Amino acid sequence: MFDYIKYCNAPHRVVCLGVVGRQGHDSRMESHSRWPSFTVRKRVAAISMVLAIAFAAVAIVSNLGRLNVEEALVRQQVYGSVADKVRDFRTTADALKFSVSEWSATRLGHHAERAVELRRILDGQLSYIKGSAGAQNIGSEINQLETRFGVLATQSKEMEMALKSLGQRTSGGLHHSVLVSGLALERLVKPFSFEDELQSQKIWSAVQALFTQEALARSALEDSSLATFDIAKVRLERALDRLSVSSPTMATQLKSLAEAYANSFEAWAVAEKEVMLKGNALNSQFDLLLQPLEDLSQKSLEEAAVAGVSLISSQKKTFAVIL
Repeated sequence: MFDYIKYCNAPHRVVCLGVVGRQGHDSRMESHSRWPSFTVRKRVAAISMVLAIAFAAVAIVSNLGRLNVEEALVRQQVYGSVADKVRDFRTTADALKFSVSEWSATRLGHHAERAVELRRILDGQLSYIKGSAGAQNIGSEINQLETRFGVLATQSKEMEMALKSLGQRTSGGLHHSVLVSGLALERLVKPFSFEDELQSQKIWSAVQALFTQEALARSALEDSSLATFDIAKVRLERALDRLSVSSPTMATQLKSLAEAYANSFEAWAVAEKEVMLKGNALNSQFDLLLQPLEDLSQKSLEEAAVAGVSLISSQKKTFAVIL
């Protein structure tokens, strides 16, 4: 550059210097402009990549958070539903206890139908509780309830069979058999009440003693009533033995009816005792069912509460990541 300036005329030196100066400045600007433009593109690309990674991370975390929220919500719904079903199960069990008690006391058929229906409802409710998906944390409580209800259901069926064997006064069964045989005996022995003979009065009195002990046994079946019934039966047999001397045909008919009546009453008394024993055992099973129900209900509510806390926590974390 200086050689060129040296051979230039003085007036043009400034011009030459000016030209050379602009050329040098332009070349330096071109050299600097190429490098900065390339660096900006790299920076933009790097920023874009960082943003893409950040968005991907947010999407992944958000999806995981959504899954956690859904899982917690499902668990809360499952355990809450189990708690509701346990409450329904307990209500149905109380209704079954009442129906069996009323059936035992009144022998009315509609109580029998209601008891059978309620037991079937309990079977369905227990199946729903056992089949609750995602309720692994209450498996032991469900097994305890199932075991206890299995014993209760078995005894309930036995109680139903015993009550059906007893029947009602207006339908088949032992109860009706006692009524029919007693009426037949009373119709045949009724004329003896109008006779003045001592033998006839003893026969009538012995039959009335049988009816009296039957009535007492129906109100309160006790061993004393059964013993007194046996005594009255022996008295009637003796009176009929004496009657057979004078009226063998009548004595034979009365003996047959009296035997049928006594056998019906004794069979009824045995079945009635069985019903009483089974009823007491069944009531005990209803009482024993309360604790497994309470444990399962409490555990279900606790798990539902834990799932609710987890749901809120998952929602907060997910919203924090998104925002």
